[in-house]
Amino acid sequence: MITPPSAGDRSYALMGRPDAQSGATGVGLRVLAGTISISMFRAVPSLKSEADAKPTLDAMAGVAKELIHQSLKHPPVVTPPPANAMSPQQLTDLLQSVSGPGGKKVDTAAGTVVDGTSVGPIEKCTYSDGTYYSALRGSTWVGGEFPASMTTMGSTLFIAGLTVNLVSMPTGAAQPYPFDKRAADLRDCPVIQEQVFSDTASSSTSQWTSIRRLGLDVAADSTYAIAHEHPDSGVWHLFVGARKGTLSVELATIWPVGSDPQPRVDEMAAVINEVFAKAGQPAGGT
Repeated sequence: MITPPSAGDRSYALMGRPDAQSGATGVGLRVLAGTISISMFRAVPSLKSEADAKPTLDAMAGVAKELIHQSLKHPPVVTPPPANAMSPQQLTDLLQSVSGPGGKKVDTAAGTVVDGTSVGPIEKCTYSDGTYYSALRGSTWVGGEFPASMTTMGSTLFIAGLTVNLVSMPTGAAQPYPFDKRAADLRDCPVIQEQVFSDTASSSTSQWTSIRRLGLDVAADSTYAIAHEHPDSGVWHLFVGARKGTLSVELATIWPVGSDPQPRVDEMAAVINEVFAKAGQPAGGT
């Protein structure tokens, strides 16, 4: 470290060793001013001492001072999150208070505010969590999984977990709600395209053709209950959901194709009813 020029609240300067091939020496400056941190680096030829680095550091300090000056003249505009009926912690506490099948409690992550990058509009007859949660930005969310349950199917022991997601939309959310769009497609579309986004933002699609609609005994403003048969695994993929007011609950699991999935859907409905009862969310809050 070398003596830095005066800039901001605090400043730090560094001078490295000359590069063996080019002979240039790296000079760096970091300036801190309030919540602003500015870092600069430059390779300078033929530096022999700290004094030789001073003109470069002074020039960097001048740039830093101008940036700080401009930030004070034009402070960044931070949009506050929209008012929400439930905070992330309240939503987490609500989910953790609910019992799943067999009285099991959920393993859950901490709730958060949905703040994703838009990946496009929700396309008709498409099941895509990427576009769905993109449309829910500003909502609070918490997800978890009830421990796997074991069920005997003839001579086969079948084990399946149950995932659950809760979303509390901002109180001023505009219709049509993303949940209602998803529910309408899952109720009505004869064929559904599932879109799966990877960590690299690319996506792949698969088609749901063997679809079965199921009953969902939940008093809510909008609901869906659907099973589709996976062509390779021989299981039903079950998806159920309900929205009451600004709160929505969605669950998913798998079930053997050779067994009636309705009893499993009834267990999922019981979870939704308990969530709504404990949330005290009034029906018809559209």
